[in-house]
Amino acid sequence: MMKRSLRITIKRWAGLPMIRPLILFFGVFGPATITAMADNDAGGVATYSVAGATLGYPVLFILLIVTFLLAVTQEMGMRLTLVTRRGLADLIRERFGVKISLLIFLALLIANLGTITTELAAVKVTSNMLNLPAIPFVFLIVLISVMVVTKGNYKLTQAIMLITSLFYLAYIISAVKAKPDWGLAISNMFWPHGVDFTPTYMRNYLLIGMGV
Repeated sequence: MMKRSLRITIKRWAGLPMIRPLILFFGVFGPATITAMADNDAGGVATYSVAGATLGYPVLFILLIVTFLLAVTQEMGMRLTLVTRRGLADLIRERFGVKISLLIFLALLIANLGTITTELAAVKVTSNMLNLPAIPFVFLIVLISVMVVTKGNYKLTQAIMLITSLFYLAYIISAVKAKPDWGLAISNMFWPHGVDFTPTYMRNYLLIGMGV
């Protein structure tokens, strides 16, 4: 009886005009957060660090553009899936044929293997920082990852990803503790300045910017 009353109360609250947007927001919050955090891996952190140390504040101008392009790309992918109810691989195969699809996804496979390599290297570095045996620690992380992917379900995986996303709050803490020139940082998001744009700097700017 109590459970039934609780369900009725929840349905009534869900029907309120002010509650519906909140339900919709939290319904997409999990997948959206995980997607947004996907590129913040070990390779990404290393690239950001090198970019910041080499280029300084002007690199923020590229990050603003890249963030916009990434949002557009993800929105396009989501729209394709929602409209066609098919995966990207199926759509590419239908539009460009099997041979082109194989080439594209071969390149994707190579890129993913490189990403996995950087992740495992980061696990090894982390084990050294924690004074843990590197090889067993790497195998443990790999085993946990395989078990989550093969034995877990969508809700479990999403919950794990959301919890691990909390660690990215360390970015904000690190930014505050670094005590940057906030005025210069914000202004460089809209136009790069404050450095001498020599040919060497411009070359590094473009190369590292593409990496970011």
